[in-house]
Parts: sequence; C-alpha cells; structure tokens
Amino acid sequence: MKAIIWLVCLFALSLTPLTASKIGDDFDNELQRIDNDAAALALIRTYLPKAQDVDDFRKIQNLWLKVDAEACTRYFLDL
Repeated sequence: MKAIIWLVCLFALSLTPLTASKIGDDFDNELQRIDNDAAALALIRTYLPKAQDVDDFRKIQNLWLKVDAEACTRYFLDL
C-alpha cells in the first residue's frame, strides 16, 4: 500500500513542471530585445495579463519599477 502512495506522489510531482508557467522564459527573451522605455512598457502590457505565478509577477515588477515605479506601485497596491 505504501508503494502505491509513493508512486502516486511521484507521478503528481512529475506533472508539476508541466503546469509551471512558461511566461518567464518568453519574457526574458523579449526583454533582451527591448531598447527603450516605450518598448519596455509595451512588453509589460503584453505579459502582465498572462502572468500566472509569483515568479512571473516578480519579473514584470522588476522591469516596471525601473521604467515607471509610480504606476507599478499603484497597480500592485490596487490588487
């Protein structure tokens, strides 16, 4: 019985990476291509609605604080 429980747990853990957000990798790739604040804000507007976990929001927030700290702070306070 314990073996079955362990197998179920291992199976569930193996599915975790499949459900993880892929936005972070795409965001990082796009971030390397931007060259001005307007492009950074466009990137933020594109990826903010797609953010799924804390890591996604953290990446977006780090960029947003550099470009427009007031708007970023206001957005997250309103949440």
